[in-house]
Amino acid sequence: MNLNTVGILFIGVYSLTIGCKANHQVGSDSNALNQAGASATYKGRGTNYENFSEEGGGCGPTEALVELEAGAYVPYAALRVPQNGVYDGSTYNQGKNCGRWLEVSTVVDGVKKTGHFIVADRCTDPGWCQDAYHVDLSVYQVGHVFFGKNDFTRRSHKLGSGWPFDFKNRDVEWNFISAPNYDGQGPYIHWTKAASEYFRAIIISNLPEGLGGVEFLDGSGNWVTAKMEGDRGQIYRLDGNPATRPYQIRISKAVDATKSHPVYEKIYQFDFPKSCNPSCPSVTKAEVTAK
Repeated sequence: MNLNTVGILFIGVYSLTIGCKANHQVGSDSNALNQAGASATYKGRGTNYENFSEEGGGCGPTEALVELEAGAYVPYAALRVPQNGVYDGSTYNQGKNCGRWLEVSTVVDGVKKTGHFIVADRCTDPGWCQDAYHVDLSVYQVGHVFFGKNDFTRRSHKLGSGWPFDFKNRDVEWNFISAPNYDGQGPYIHWTKAASEYFRAIIISNLPEGLGGVEFLDGSGNWVTAKMEGDRGQIYRLDGNPATRPYQIRISKAVDATKSHPVYEKIYQFDFPKSCNPSCPSVTKAEVTAK
């Protein structure tokens, strides 16, 4: 492995091999990052990394779920979290930008190239992600879209065998976009590892505009706001008193997150699979129906 190009990012724990000093390059007003529908272009630095932990990236989905949604080059991206607990325009935005797609551009050998990535992780190391608009990108998608390494996929690459390109810490521009080539099959809903009837935690993915919020139907027939699991923006808990199974939820888009009345287009219902008795041994797919 080329130790000058990679930092390996785990959930909340960042194992850094070597960092490059980044300049602070301020893009548009940081408040725009809270306006989920903003289309402004942001300027910062870009790096690349590989491998979530088996428990998933900072947003919740595992590498396998990102691959299921977006293909063999698993185009995940990690956005920077605030440093020292003070919000400074950092783009992770307490998980509220999880599941959204980015269009990222950079110059390679004098040619501007563009690729698409999905926010599935967070960058917590201030030595690695120094500027507010830093993006840490999937090494597989970087190799594919910026360097034309079409045989460099998650499944074909052997960890530690070295990378056939040198991305380093370079200038990038990026903005939020709707999911490119969306297949209309979402959302995917998976129970988290160890989920049970008493610990009802779900991972939601494959949405064209990200995830603005979740509500579930309770036993009294009321829609109740589901709680995000910390700042893991694609994991939600169905705490309290859900309605009789199957469970029913409704989801708002990230582009509606700043509106006083989010739009819930459909109701999704699902249940525990038989394999999750008494709890799910691993991240487990829920069979979802929409109405």
